[in-house]
Amino acid sequence: MLISRNEEKLLKVANEIERNYHVETRIVTADFTNIDVYSRIQEAIDQLSSIACLVNNVGMGVPKLDYYATTDYITIDFIKNIVFCNNLPIAIMTHLVLPKMLKQHTNGMAIINIGSHSGYRAFPFLSLYSATKSFVNQLSRSISYEYSGNHIHIQTVCPMFVSTAMNGYCKMSLFVPNAKEYGKNALDMLGVEKETFGYFGHALKEYLTSFLPNLIWKQYMLFMKSWFDKHKRQ
Repeated sequence: MLISRNEEKLLKVANEIERNYHVETRIVTADFTNIDVYSRIQEAIDQLSSIACLVNNVGMGVPKLDYYATTDYITIDFIKNIVFCNNLPIAIMTHLVLPKMLKQHTNGMAIINIGSHSGYRAFPFLSLYSATKSFVNQLSRSISYEYSGNHIHIQTVCPMFVSTAMNGYCKMSLFVPNAKEYGKNALDMLGVEKETFGYFGHALKEYLTSFLPNLIWKQYMLFMKSWFDKHKRQ
């Protein structure tokens, strides 16, 4: 079952899955910035005979790195939308799906929550986004301890930058894989690590930057802010 707000893209992916793997794929159109979508999702979940894996991948980003108090994009509506989109889905979807998975008593089931490296530490100029991703990391971590003996792998994937069509200014490198490469590497870590950066280059970068003092880390983030501002204007 695929859930997203764009029905056209859902149908395209569903048809591709059916064509390549000969399985039926159900779709549910839902805008996760609205709280009223979950009753329809619950009905769709109840119709499934079993659930092997839940991937919580819905999320909302920010348009730029900037100061929290003075940036032009942070409004009350924006704060509501990013919290609704980045935090409620992982909490509610896991709550809806986990009881059904626990009743199945089968091995190899998984809940994969897509967090972010920015949820691991203080991220100046990404304060709001970082806070929502910290919620993902902590909730996933805590639930994984609660159900560690129930044959369900509960994993948090915490990527850094990945080169996609949406951020073409992030060119591929040791530290920036493309989406296909990142996805393959991240799936290889399922059942190996409860929390993973999903890619060697990301784990290496986190290890190296973890030694930076707070003042140097802030200067590094100031540099990144300037770099993104420059490349987004091009």
